[in-house]
Amino acid sequence: PSLAPLGARRSAPGAFVAKTATPTAATSTPVVPQPSFDDLKKQAEEKLKVATAAPTKEEVEQRADYFRKQRELLLKSKQAERDAELKKYTNETAPDVIPTANTGGSGAPEVDKNITVALARRF
Repeated sequence: PSLAPLGARRSAPGAFVAKTATPTAATSTPVVPQPSFDDLKKQAEEKLKVATAAPTKEEVEQRADYFRKQRELLLKSKQAERDAELKKYTNETAPDVIPTANTGGSGAPEVDKNITVALARRF
């Protein structure tokens, strides 16, 4: 006995019967006609026209206002950040040490002792 080909079944010895599916109302799906290539092309062109349409004057003004506000917020935050950084720097450095040039008897400027000590602490 030979094997039956795929999709066939054996009903009698030596006879092969092809399997046929009988569609039922529950398993069959309604046939929906597919749009033609020209219809699809027209739909794509219409979507492209809508997507690339120039913005209206009102939309341009709204965007400009939005970006102006964002710029102002960014500038304020950056200024606050710079102020905080400057304040931190001035607090960390010795505020009581002010560089002064004292002129000694030789006429050459001498560095104040406090400045020397402050510089030594940094290094």
